[in-house]
Amino acid sequence: MILNSDYLPHVTVGLYADAWPASEVLARLADCPAEAPLWCLVERVSLMSYEPAEIGGRLACMASHPLGAGG
Repeated sequence: MILNSDYLPHVTVGLYADAWPASEVLARLADCPAEAPLWCLVERVSLMSYEPAEIGGRLACMASHPLGAGG
């Protein structure tokens, strides 16, 4: 496999439990001040993959690890 030298490792946070209209998500994000801290309970970290050429394509779980007391 040849990796693109411009690749930047990153973390993507997403809402994948349901379909969300982009206009609704953008409107809610616009209501949040940029400097406001965001708090979110994270119960699991998963390594996901997708086909980048397919917009809106399915995610595939490569690995998953629960966090917290038993993780």
